[in-house]
Amino acid sequence: MCIRDRGEIYSLQNDNKKQKDLSNDLHTKVQELEKTKAELEASLKKDILQIEGTKKQQMIEIEEIKKHFSEETSKSEKLALEKQKLDQEVAALLRKISSLEGNQKDEAELNNLKYANSNLESEMSSLKSELKSANKLIEDLTNEKEQNTLLLEQANKSKAELEREN
Repeated sequence: MCIRDRGEIYSLQNDNKKQKDLSNDLHTKVQELEKTKAELEASLKKDILQIEGTKKQQMIEIEEIKKHFSEETSKSEKLALEKQKLDQEVAALLRKISSLEGNQKDEAELNNLKYANSNLESEMSSLKSELKSANKLIEDLTNEKEQNTLLLEQANKSKAELEREN
């Protein structure tokens, strides 16, 4: 064998060693990429499950709000009917009062009617206050429902984006 052939053999052995090192490095990087891919997929699945859980919770909350809204609407309607009934009673009492004012003999009854009228007016004022509170609560619940609907839409958009990215 000549020196030139030995030099080529050493050069080929050196090239072969470099190729093995490059092959090992490439294999290591492929494994790292596969591990990173698996971690990202697991994280994405976790995020999707979390979004779905949030969506389910929001749906439950929306149903509770709807139920509460329905109950408050029913209360409001009942209070409005009660107020109407009290208004009629007050009007009847006022008619009685005006007819009794001309009659001095029934002054005690007049005082009783005035007292009853005062009580009815007080009760009517209280009912008006309750009606205002119920209407405010209905308004608040409607706003909260709209906010939850927006949050649900945002969660659905986020989920769709995550699924597209996956």
